[in-house]
Amino acid sequence: MSMSMNVFEDGREGKGTRGRVPTNGSRKYQVKAIWNQHHEIMRLSLCGWKQADIARHLGVSEAMVTYTLNSEIVRKQMAIMRGARDAEALDVAIEIKRLAPLALKRLEEVLSDETAQARLRVEVAKDLLDRAGYAPVKQIEGKMLNMHLTAEDIEDIKNRAKAAGMISNNVVDKQVYEEIEG
Repeated sequence: MSMSMNVFEDGREGKGTRGRVPTNGSRKYQVKAIWNQHHEIMRLSLCGWKQADIARHLGVSEAMVTYTLNSEIVRKQMAIMRGARDAEALDVAIEIKRLAPLALKRLEEVLSDETAQARLRVEVAKDLLDRAGYAPVKQIEGKMLNMHLTAEDIEDIKNRAKAAGMISNNVVDKQVYEEIEG
C-alpha cells in the first residue's frame, strides 16, 4: 500500500488517509490500514521519534499518536518489540566480544609490520591508544578576561582579599620589594 505525501488544509504534511474511506456519506475505517498505521507509529516511536514528529510524518493528529501509544495492546506489542531489539543488541555485543581478540591481533600485526604504510600504522596506533584511554584532548575550553585597572582598583582588590582572609599581612608588594632591592 504505497501512498504519496499529502499537504492537508491545516498545513500538516503526511502520507495519511487516516485509514478512512467515505462510504454513503459516513466514515468507515479500514482495519488493515489502521493496523498498518498503528504499527508505523510504534516503529517510529521505538526509533526515538517524538509524538509530534510522528503525527506530522503520518498526517494524523497528535492525539491519535498518543492514544495509540497508550493503548494496552500497543504497549504490550512495543514491549515485545523492545525485547527483540534488546536481544538483537545483545547478540551483536556477544559477536563483537567474540571477534575482539582477532581484531586486536590484526591491529597488532599491522602495527608491527614494517612494510605497511606509515599512515596506516599511525592510524592503528592512534586507535589502540584511544581505546586504551589515552585519547588526545578533543577540545580545550578557556576563557580570558582583559581589564585595565587603576592603582586604586588594584588596592581595593588587595584590601578585599585581606578582609576575606585570602592573603595574610605578610604579603609584600612587588613595588615595595623592588624599591628595597633596588
